[in-house]
Amino acid sequence: MSLARLLIERGKLNEAGDLLAAVSSKEEVPPEFMFVRADLAVRRTDAADAYEVLSGIIRKWPAEFDRAMAMASDPAIAAAFRKFAEEKAGATPDDVHARLILAQLLIADGRRNEAIAILRDVVNKYPKLGPAHAALAVSLRAGKNWDETIKAADEAIANGVKSVGVCLAKADSHAALDQDEAAENAYLAAFEADKTSGEALFRLAELASRRGQYRRCEQLYRRVLDDVDPRHMLARERLVVHYLNRGDIDKCREYFGDFAALKLAGPSERVAGPCSPSRPARPTPPQGRLDEYLAALGEILKDYPNDAATHAEIARSHGAVNHYDDALASIDRAVDLDPDDVSARELKASLLAKLLRFHDAAVVVRSLLADRPRDLGYLQDLLRFADSEGDWDTAATLLREFLARDDLKAQRSAFTSMLINTLIHAERWDEAIEAAKKWLDDSPEDVLRRGMYLAALGRAGRHDEAVALAKDYLAKEPDNRVTQMTLLQRLQEAKRFTEAIQYTLSWLGDAPDDIDLNLALIRLCWSARKWDEAIEIARTNAERSESRTSFESLLGDTYRFARRYDEAIELYKERVAKWEKRRRKLETELRRAADPTKERKTLIELRESIAEAKQANYSLVGVLISAERYAQAERAINRLLRPELEAREGGQPFDQSMVIDLRNLLSEIYQDTDRLSQSVQQLEEIYKMDPEDPGINNNFGYTLVDSGLDLDRGERMIRFSLAQNPKSHASLDSLGWALASAAVSTMP
Repeated sequence: MSLARLLIERGKLNEAGDLLAAVSSKEEVPPEFMFVRADLAVRRTDAADAYEVLSGIIRKWPAEFDRAMAMASDPAIAAAFRKFAEEKAGATPDDVHARLILAQLLIADGRRNEAIAILRDVVNKYPKLGPAHAALAVSLRAGKNWDETIKAADEAIANGVKSVGVCLAKADSHAALDQDEAAENAYLAAFEADKTSGEALFRLAELASRRGQYRRCEQLYRRVLDDVDPRHMLARERLVVHYLNRGDIDKCREYFGDFAALKLAGPSERVAGPCSPSRPARPTPPQGRLDEYLAALGEILKDYPNDAATHAEIARSHGAVNHYDDALASIDRAVDLDPDDVSARELKASLLAKLLRFHDAAVVVRSLLADRPRDLGYLQDLLRFADSEGDWDTAATLLREFLARDDLKAQRSAFTSMLINTLIHAERWDEAIEAAKKWLDDSPEDVLRRGMYLAALGRAGRHDEAVALAKDYLAKEPDNRVTQMTLLQRLQEAKRFTEAIQYTLSWLGDAPDDIDLNLALIRLCWSARKWDEAIEIARTNAERSESRTSFESLLGDTYRFARRYDEAIELYKERVAKWEKRRRKLETELRRAADPTKERKTLIELRESIAEAKQANYSLVGVLISAERYAQAERAINRLLRPELEAREGGQPFDQSMVIDLRNLLSEIYQDTDRLSQSVQQLEEIYKMDPEDPGINNNFGYTLVDSGLDLDRGERMIRFSLAQNPKSHASLDSLGWALASAAVSTMP
């Protein structure tokens, strides 16, 4: 047999044929001998002889089906072989092996549906024919018919065909259905079927990575490289990146160095190169080294322009620094080159969503669901996209699909609550009430479910029903604070403020110092516009030391709502003075403290005092702006801003959030007083401090659009803000105004 192989390799096909004929006429031959004969027939492009040999192998050794059909698909003979098989199957329709071979060749030719129809007919007529079930399993797996694939694979294994292809098809199907334990068993079975290939272990490592089992993932990659196939490029790249991100530079160098030692060259090795220990680790480097990193990847593409992994890595690099348009262009190319790359398609969906192309993102995610139909993460992505677009009907449909599943466990309540809220947003009141009532009936004492049902009734305008039901709950639990607050909420929503106030006063009769009830009473007075009553309650409660701060804040808010600005300003000035005095005293005590315990206590109190003084100052500025006393507000802001800016300029620690807040207030004052250039200057300074902040981008972007100073830049900033938080009503409103402004600017 070895001599025959050597003759074939040297092109001496006739001599090899004579030798094989002489051997086969004398003794029973093993399958390897028949594969040498098949190789000879393929090289001779002798379709008839190849068919005879390969069909004989399948009949006698069904477990060798995959290998036999791989030879039948050799490009040198595939077309002729398929034609011969078609003629054979047509001439002898009962020749099951002819039909089986024909189906496999049709698959290789891209005619999967025709092949599956043939295979279904074969297995129906010959249910014990293992190779037919094996071929059907592999075909169905390619078509992502997961449940049927598992069934066909089990039949193949039961009937003697436990090949690598069958086991991998079964494993991939279990993985797609999130049946992780069954998938792992099938991958291990595939490896047992052929321990010379590391593909099964590599796929198992990818599954472990998806489950977040990084230690297990590392072990499997190492097993592939150390024990099975050291030339497995992707496993080596994954392991290099794993060690680099973990900070294990020695291991990283060991496995990266083997690229050169094994003379491995290719895009995978080159992509790992920019991630070597001398370069930044993934995720992609910061902006400072992005150009260098992209240049290294660009050099790879010069040699390997069609390497999908490199295009995907470029996309990740752009995406990491928010260059979403560039990232999308690269990931589109990667997906075109390798449509089965799940991670690339996931990245594409994410980028489309960041560009607010939610419909396109949903299309990509639905294609991913064909690979993993039970992946809850993909379904939640679809829900997020629908929610971001305000497509409540689609969101409700998706949530009903979630709730039909049997694997939600603790998440079921959260999804039910989301469904009710979504139906309310969609103004499908009856459905919302029905869903909430059904949920409540399953657990009538659940306070959250009661609240959802009452909220649904209230949003539907059925306030009297909601109030009556809340009163029924209260009659059963008169001292339950949650039940009391639920009734107040329902009365307030029904605008029955007087009744709500009466209930609150009756409960306060038994507990006059109850903070929650007093807070609720003040807010009810606000709703009823009973400012004097709210002021009296807040002032009385502010005299109690344990609740002074909260009620002083409410008192100031009440003065402000009632437009009694002088009293609000006086109150906040007193609070500022009080907390500043307290801060100075504590700073003195801290300098003199000798006892570590007392020092820690003083430090905590000092931090609280600084926070309270900061909030009081903010409140003072806010009420000055509301009172349109802009000059006073501006002086107050500059007084607070000056020491922070001096600290920053001197390289000392400073309160960045405070500087941003105060500059925003200055910008607001400048806009209200028609000093647009100064307003924009403040926003520019804020943007320089934190250019990645969504709120800063939205505020600055809106100002640029509203003022007409820079429509393009303003829209880009707003879109960036929305990419970070697609549900932001403020950013959505800004984008609407930006689009409207752009439309007006192009009108003749």
